[in-house]
Amino acid sequence: MKKIEGAQIYRMLVVCTEKKFEERRQLLHNKMAVVSQGHFPKDHLANCFKYVLQLIQNETSHLRLTNDTNVERSYIFESYSGKDLEPEESGEIRRKLVDNGFQVDSVSGIPLLHLNFIIKHIFPYTMFYGVRMKPPLLRIGEIYFHHVCHFSNPQSITLRDISRTQKMIKLQMKRQPKISYMIVVLTRNKKAIYDNDFVADDAQVDHVFIDSSNTLPGYCRLRLASSLNFADENVVRIGSNIYQKAFQITETLRSQVDVGRRRKVQYIGVPCKSFPFVRRWKENKRSDFPSGTVIDSIVKNGCTLIPNPHPKSTRPDLEWEFNFSIAETLIFNSLTDGQMHGFLVLNVLLENMTNHLHVPFQTQHLVAVFFLACEELSCRAWDVNFSGCFLYVLGSLLSFLKANFLPDYFIPERNLIDSHRKDDIGTLCCIVEYIRLFPACAVQIVAEKYGYTYGTNLIKRILLNREYFPDRTKFPVIFDESFGPLTIATAKTMAKMGFYGASIQILENRFEQSLLTPQSLLRQSSFNFSDFFMSALMEIKQQSSRVNLARYIHIWGKR
Repeated sequence: MKKIEGAQIYRMLVVCTEKKFEERRQLLHNKMAVVSQGHFPKDHLANCFKYVLQLIQNETSHLRLTNDTNVERSYIFESYSGKDLEPEESGEIRRKLVDNGFQVDSVSGIPLLHLNFIIKHIFPYTMFYGVRMKPPLLRIGEIYFHHVCHFSNPQSITLRDISRTQKMIKLQMKRQPKISYMIVVLTRNKKAIYDNDFVADDAQVDHVFIDSSNTLPGYCRLRLASSLNFADENVVRIGSNIYQKAFQITETLRSQVDVGRRRKVQYIGVPCKSFPFVRRWKENKRSDFPSGTVIDSIVKNGCTLIPNPHPKSTRPDLEWEFNFSIAETLIFNSLTDGQMHGFLVLNVLLENMTNHLHVPFQTQHLVAVFFLACEELSCRAWDVNFSGCFLYVLGSLLSFLKANFLPDYFIPERNLIDSHRKDDIGTLCCIVEYIRLFPACAVQIVAEKYGYTYGTNLIKRILLNREYFPDRTKFPVIFDESFGPLTIATAKTMAKMGFYGASIQILENRFEQSLLTPQSLLRQSSFNFSDFFMSALMEIKQQSSRVNLARYIHIWGKR
């Protein structure tokens, strides 16, 4: 924890160094005020602040330190590029990140090309669980159900633990000994509608009306038609209105749905086929995300009302939440590999950097921000500028947290963090900002947890050679002289451990990136990927790895 807040204070040594002492002191005070809002040791923060302030004062006034010894700023904190960094990310900086994948990120000081290389070599897409497509709606006999959310089990989306001790797997099992997928069973005899909806005569279905007059956005009460018989104990009368309470989950239902598949019935939900998605996606929307086909499927399937009240509800026994798990699944199933890879990397970083907090970051919050960002980013952007898109999502998340308003993707007026305490949000802000300011450090921290120990040396070799950072024309040189050997070394490491798919994917990424890099040697040569793969294969000395990798390439090509 001390590294996270301390690093942000020390970083102020390379921010606006051309400004006068008073201006730099104010910037430092502003940063201190933001970091102090979280759950961090105040004594440590105060010591960092005093030390940095003294260094800035000595630097601007050309005075010596108290011990009468000259100390250069570069020994304490220096940016990767050797240049000043921006105090924080602005909307303009965020937009520029996705326009040009060859620029240096002015917030972290890392070239996007280098960060892209680091992420894709340390966290290959094939090393994640939970990337397969899932059916949005499931059925057992006459029982229809779906997951509470697309990722209803946190362990279903995680990075493969390749450490010898399997410490992350053991830690996850300790936190959640019995893995269960939380599901919602849909009622067969009730449907939720709005007051102005057309209702067709159906003797087998009772309609309940959505009433949001006394609830916060994203929640409602279900009002029953006054003509029905109300002997049911699961209803409550308030004045002239009668409202539906939660349905009881019977042991018979649990036994029918579970069937040894590690599922747990969390709610009995009421389907709603008439949710006004048209408010979310207007006919003249400019974005191609989600596609028209996906939107049509979402509208057709609707949403579900589940008895999960808002923490601040005045009548939690009557409150129902709009659940969009089916829509989420339809969208996730439509993502490209680049988009899904980006989401998984963001999720594993946020989860592991915040899991020690009293209120850790929730995957559902990332889902909302990620979907919103995808409306601004083209699908192709994730393929040609992965790291720019990655930083764009992080920056968007940080801006929402700082504003204390994180909108629900399907109901933008709903604030997903309105029940969080201010200091909890402040702590989340600080950690998310750390990931944004020091993305390579965050990757290294998480990589070491999961046993990707080669990542530390890879990051060091990539970022400490800053000779070509400012000069875009020299990127092809470092691409060939530095990235090339490191790609082969990483592919060999993965092959030795038996992860042949990851090894091939790393080589593929290297080859594809070379096609986007002007004047790279690979692009100038007549090599195709098969030739490049064979040349890389010859550099693997371990015969068993070389043979197995050669066999696996045929399977990989048919996937």
